[in-house]
Formats: sequence, C-alpha cells, structure tokens
Amino acid sequence: NLNKTLQNRCDQLENELISVRERYAQDQGQSSGRQLKDENYQLKDHVLRLNACLSEYQAMYPSDALKNNMR
Repeated sequence: NLNKTLQNRCDQLENELISVRERYAQDQGQSSGRQLKDENYQLKDHVLRLNACLSEYQAMYPSDALKNNMR
C-alpha cells in the first residue's frame, strides 16, 4: 500500500514538473515575442528618422538631375 501511495505521489510530482516546464517554455516564448516587437518598433522608428534626415539633406543639396529639372 505504501509503495502504491509513493508511486502515485511520484507520478503526481512528475506531472507537476512537466506542467511547470511547459509554462516556463511558454513564458520564454512570450518574452521573446515581446522583445522582437520592441526591436521591430525601434527599427521602424530609426528608419523613419533616417528618412527624415535624408529628405532634409536632399532638400539642402539637390542632385544634379533635380537641379536640371527645376530649370
């Protein structure tokens, strides 16, 4: 009877361990997803800033083709 009780308890603990591992893996996946979203947002913001700087630069120093079209 004691062996059966111990075996049941071991099975229960093993199931709990599997459940904890699965939750940990899901949490890791979610944090990675959040990190990717944050990085993506930062990259988009950086690209927008670069485009704004490029537009300013092109306005200050138009290309020869643009200068010819303006004449």
